Amino acid sequence: MKKGFTLIELMIVVTVIGILATVSAVRVSNLLAKSREASLKGHLGTLRSALNIYYSDNIGSYPQDNLSSLTPKYISKIESLDFPGNIHPNTNAVNTGADLSSAVNDTGGWAYVNMSSSSQWGNLAINCSHSDMNGHIWSSY
Repeated sequence: MKKGFTLIELMIVVTVIGILATVSAVRVSNLLAKSREASLKGHLGTLRSALNIYYSDNIGSYPQDNLSSLTPKYISKIESLDFPGNIHPNTNAVNTGADLSSAVNDTGGWAYVNMSSSSQWGNLAINCSHSDMNGHIWSSY
């Protein structure tokens, strides 16, 4: 008599492996989205640090351009933002305005207040009105 697995036992093993693969695929996609979000927040922190150094070097004055004056002295380049779920194209464009509400137009990239007459002069945000995985709107960071 030959020993081996029955058809039922093999089907149970295949089903369990399928369930495990499905669960792990969902977790991996969530981890990828979280890593993209962390990358966006990291780029925001880096750019804000460069702005603060520029401010201190220029006696209390922020750049009045589209942040191009930060490169290459304060930061090597303005990083492109890769949004989770591809809600915006991967871009490093800087949208400027008199305040954040006019600079944020939900096209991706950065939003920067470059008007010295504005009370929000020097404010920088991510140019997106969608929410992250925690429910916070990107431009509120």
